[in-house]
Amino acid sequence: MIDWRDPAVTEQTECLLSILVPTLESRRPLCDALQQDLERQISQSACDDEVEILLSCDNGQASIGAKRNQLIRQARGRFVVFIDDDDRVSRHYVEKIIQAIRNDPDIDCVGFTGEITFRGKHPRKMQHSINHREWQHGNGMYLRPPCHITPIRREIAMRYSFAEVDFAEDMDWTLRMSRDRALQREVILDDVLYFYRCRRSYVYQWLVDRTQTLRHALGLRYADGNRIRKKPVWRRR
Repeated sequence: MIDWRDPAVTEQTECLLSILVPTLESRRPLCDALQQDLERQISQSACDDEVEILLSCDNGQASIGAKRNQLIRQARGRFVVFIDDDDRVSRHYVEKIIQAIRNDPDIDCVGFTGEITFRGKHPRKMQHSINHREWQHGNGMYLRPPCHITPIRREIAMRYSFAEVDFAEDMDWTLRMSRDRALQREVILDDVLYFYRCRRSYVYQWLVDRTQTLRHALGLRYADGNRIRKKPVWRRR
């Protein structure tokens, strides 16, 4: 496993935000583009001492859940947030999040609105907030509890290890935290900060949304009908 973080800085003092990106060597161009964008935003916002970017990359030897756990352990930020390497963020992403934390340092998380597309089409809004306890669809939006792409206070995130699997580890982590009501204090930003690129077809997602009530009644939260089971490869949902 390759970790771009210089071991010499591991003992440095706490910063405000750690942006965490697990990736693969085969996806290096995507990750490089994301990293360059984030570094530009950090420089423009003059918050170099307040934000760090940590990346973990290998050729698939470690599960995505194991990488997430490793990155949280290595993070120096008071808050941690993940960005998936093939997603993109608003050009004001760093600025808005840092300002929210500065303004209210006692919060547990930063809620926000994002946009989800399905194979690059059919954009829909998604909202992450402690006001939502389930992973669901309603009122034309995808409603989510705070999850791995939501800035969360690191001391709280550390209490919940990701399952060391390659599928649904993020949803499992999110719902365990939600059920415990671990996050109590929140600032919600109205800005669309995150652009999630889903690889599902919209037709498939439409069917998933329409069976939501039945699946939840059966205790099945995941799009493939499983609670959480390891898949043979790391793939995007």
